[in-house]
Amino acid sequence: MIEYENFEFFDKSEIEKLLKTSSEVEIPKILIGAVNGINDVNWLQDLLMNYVENEDYWISKTSIGLFGDLARIFGKIDKNKILKKLKSIERQDLKYIVDEVIEDIEIFCQ
Repeated sequence: MIEYENFEFFDKSEIEKLLKTSSEVEIPKILIGAVNGINDVNWLQDLLMNYVENEDYWISKTSIGLFGDLARIFGKIDKNKILKKLKSIERQDLKYIVDEVIEDIEIFCQ
């Protein structure tokens, strides 16, 4: 049986504290929970920017992918800043997710 986990956080200070004290396995879940629960797009963008170039594949992949979610949820993000950051990523193992997210941003953020 599949067990549903709720990834949703509503308190910025709680998120920041959790990110400082959690393992690499937990960080992607916290980032997802932040995007699911916080309505401050600027704060979320800055938070995700801190993890885009993380050495851990899953942390980096999750933070990159969540920019696509921000584009879909909010429709307005700092497009130039985010695209510049995404286009600077050189890791080949992340190229596919970067390309998908750039496409999402172009579609949802005019």
